[in-house]
Amino acid sequence: KLLPGQSVLLFQPRLEVELTGWRLRGDVDLVRMERTADGAFRLFIGDMKSTVEVKVEHRLQVAFYRGMLEHILQDAGIGHDAIETGILSRPPACSK
Repeated sequence: KLLPGQSVLLFQPRLEVELTGWRLRGDVDLVRMERTADGAFRLFIGDMKSTVEVKVEHRLQVAFYRGMLEHILQDAGIGHDAIETGILSRPPACSK
């Protein structure tokens, strides 16, 4: 229901879906949905980590969220641009 030029940021929405025979559920840290001025629907999935180093399992987690969200949108008949993902981690401590 987003109008052109509008966006919304969801904090920890729960996704639940059956994907290739597996029942999956997860709480995504951030989902930003945007309808651009030309009507395109864009999404960003952000996962927040307290660690300084991004690990393979972090990338796998957001890949699952992406697949889950794509499936939900497809089932609802909602077209979208590519879903972007990112892992937000804290910067390394500076030594003085």
